[in-house]
Amino acid sequence: MSRYAYDPARRAVVVSWATGTGDLAATVATLPTATAGSDALRLAEQLTFLAAAAWRTYAHPASATVSFSNAVRVFRQSDFRHPTCRKPAPSRQ
Repeated sequence: MSRYAYDPARRAVVVSWATGTGDLAATVATLPTATAGSDALRLAEQLTFLAAAAWRTYAHPASATVSFSNAVRVFRQSDFRHPTCRKPAPSRQ
């Protein structure tokens, strides 16, 4: 799985991944000087999160999950009624 990092010396976002005999890395982007270091770190964190989500989708495809129609059926049979899902009461004038 890809992991992203920020290299402050080069102001670059880099990606790395294991090969089994070591890691490889590549520069993804060089950031503008106006980009705060904290924003660059957050970007690297979120890119790593996205990569993990993509890997989970690849490793566990949608065909192995609950179907949408089954999820709707379970929802309709439950007693769950979120306030934002309720129809508004008719207005009384």
